[in-house]
Amino acid sequence: RWIEGEVFGRGACDCKGQIAVMWLALAALSDLDVKLLGNLRIRIVIEEEIGGNGALAGILAGDTADAAVVLEPTQLAIHPACRGATWFHIRIDGKPVHMGRRHEGVNAIEKMATLIPGLLEFEQRLIAESTGVPLFESYSHPVQLNLGTIRGGEWPSMAAGWCEMEGGVGFLPNRRMVDIENELQAILDQHPDPWIAAHHTIDFPKLRNDAYACDPAHPAVESLREACLAHGTGADVLGWNVSCDARLYALRAGIHTVVFGPGDIRHAHSAGEKIALGEVETAAAILARHIATWCGIAPSRSPAGD
Repeated sequence: RWIEGEVFGRGACDCKGQIAVMWLALAALSDLDVKLLGNLRIRIVIEEEIGGNGALAGILAGDTADAAVVLEPTQLAIHPACRGATWFHIRIDGKPVHMGRRHEGVNAIEKMATLIPGLLEFEQRLIAESTGVPLFESYSHPVQLNLGTIRGGEWPSMAAGWCEMEGGVGFLPNRRMVDIENELQAILDQHPDPWIAAHHTIDFPKLRNDAYACDPAHPAVESLREACLAHGTGADVLGWNVSCDARLYALRAGIHTVVFGPGDIRHAHSAGEKIALGEVETAAAILARHIATWCGIAPSRSPAGD
């Protein structure tokens, strides 16, 4: 839907609007007959939401560059760093019995409930340890531990013989993903309830995105910042408390990577997802200027005899 200069619809902000930015920027350079000195490579990839298989496939096939811009809804802020995220799956097995004999069994749901305070205490430690991390100072809650789903048991009149929980942990570049996962493992292994310590499993079978940070003073960041200033927008350079494909280009390919684009991440994945076309146009103009500055422009050739 189109309402007063905004496009509404699933994916409008994340990330169809970003694809439009790419094409508009290229069209602008073409219409202006700009000949770039450097090589420009555009990638529209799949499966960013579930781990980045599209971006990773390109990197494994040899994608490389001196710098990269990953387009995401950042409200035109410039992010040379992103938080990481890892999703966890915990299972606790109990001893199922008829409810009339529940005192002889072990209810896995009750055991899982006693685990939750320890997980939330871990979140508070992460928040405390993340205070003042460079580029993330402005966030009051830069990291988080989220309890996403919980399910268990087979029948209302039976003590639950199993319970499973899934959730996620966001973390900053001051922590490694493997350390976060090891600390979660230790919470269960060292739990004061001997039943939990002996009857649990934890694994990380889904999203596993590491955090990354690049130099905020890198020339690619400065080029993009100057392009923003030239178009009268803010030029905030800070870390992003969101995880995306940028970490693959930075960590796997060794490319200096920044995240930038129109739209507000709060609208992504929502029933009212939207993006303002005016911001799409501004982002395209900024990106076109950045491309021209970063790659360089070949001198125009005057007609013979001039």
